[in-house]
Amino acid sequence: MDTAVVLVSGGVNSLVLTGVAAKEYTLALMHVGYGQRTQDRDLACFRSICDRFTPAKRAAIALKHFEAVGGNARVDKNLTIEPVSALGSETPSTYVPGLIPTLLGLAFHWASAIGAKHILIGSSENDGPPCPRTSLLFPDHRRDLYHLYNQLIEIAAKRNSKIQLHTPLIEMTREEVVRLGQHLSVPFELSWS
Repeated sequence: MDTAVVLVSGGVNSLVLTGVAAKEYTLALMHVGYGQRTQDRDLACFRSICDRFTPAKRAAIALKHFEAVGGNARVDKNLTIEPVSALGSETPSTYVPGLIPTLLGLAFHWASAIGAKHILIGSSENDGPPCPRTSLLFPDHRRDLYHLYNQLIEIAAKRNSKIQLHTPLIEMTREEVVRLGQHLSVPFELSWS
């Protein structure tokens, strides 16, 4: 089986994504902490997911630059997180500019280092009600970004290296992701979000 680097936040989408990937690939699970308010809980979930799925490789990366720069409520505890009911078409205070490309860059680097041919991320363009479309709230959750990143990988990859980025949950709502997880019998108790 080919190896896939699977980005695992500790949330529901990444747990279900791990269940999907386990059926098709040898797993290399990667978690990235970036100073987010939930980083301790996220990391604990990642470790539990690793214990359950026993990946061939695992990596937990700690980034400091997002917290040092600040500017969003995920890393700056002085900023307020708006309630779901207040979300409209404006970018929310929890948007971290550059986060997704940074995660993809780390996954690409690790995939190159370990000879993985695939990278998987559990992003969805539309989590569903009660929120507006995720891709409207978070500009980096659009399939266009992932399509362009695949092109970047093709240009930047080592010679004779074929690495592909996959977003198998991109069209699914949270309800559909949960149903898929139930079908796969993923252990939801290991996750949170």
